[in-house]
Amino acid sequence: MRAAPNGLRAAQASLEVRTLPTRRQLLAATASLPLAATIGPRSAWASWPIKVLGDPAAPIEIREFSSLTCPACAQLHAQSLPPIKADYIDKGLAKLVFRDFPLDLRAWLASVVAHCSGEELFFPLLDMLFREQRRWVGAPTNAAARQRLDEGGLPRLWREAGRSQQDVDALFSVAGTINTLVDIAALAGVPAEQTTRCLADFELMDWVLEGYQEGRDVFGVDATPTLIIDGTRHVGVQPASQLASLIDAALARR
Repeated sequence: MRAAPNGLRAAQASLEVRTLPTRRQLLAATASLPLAATIGPRSAWASWPIKVLGDPAAPIEIREFSSLTCPACAQLHAQSLPPIKADYIDKGLAKLVFRDFPLDLRAWLASVVAHCSGEELFFPLLDMLFREQRRWVGAPTNAAARQRLDEGGLPRLWREAGRSQQDVDALFSVAGTINTLVDIAALAGVPAEQTTRCLADFELMDWVLEGYQEGRDVFGVDATPTLIIDGTRHVGVQPASQLASLIDAALARR
């Protein structure tokens, strides 16, 4: 799934664009929110470590850049990665480093929810969010959904944090998605109150975009999913057999 230069609407309308949105465009146009805090020093994010599946000392790194609203990313997690986990990650031969690359507001919020779960629950919840992708992405926003969101307290937390009415309106525009994300996280063991607090943690929300910035600026990512295997970029869903061949070749070079 490719990112669009003009934010959410263009990203949803076309998968064939060639340029990524800037971070400001992603925040302002995609989320319909003004620019949040500027990305701060990495030390400010110490409580939100980059998530690694497997032994951090494993010789081969698979660095994944995915958007949680990307159907191809869901396919990667459902079909290609499970055999790789069993044959390489669980055996200490490779590790998976997950980096958020949100292409729209819903993906951004879902990434925040996933990271809110903590290190032990992160990957199980991530897989659950990919499996239930259609459910939460397509959750309707109606009067009942907006009322539930309001009663849950998130809009109040945003107002107390000094967010504008425009920001709060943008939040209400995806009320169905937010409510469903809270429900899915609760099934994974994350209390609704905890998820709500995280969705009002603007430092965490900004930190999530660090993966997007890293992917764009360091690795030239312009579509999801993108895997960086032993330093080489691979775009799109690769079958497990192809991933295994790439990992085997990387191991042979060691």
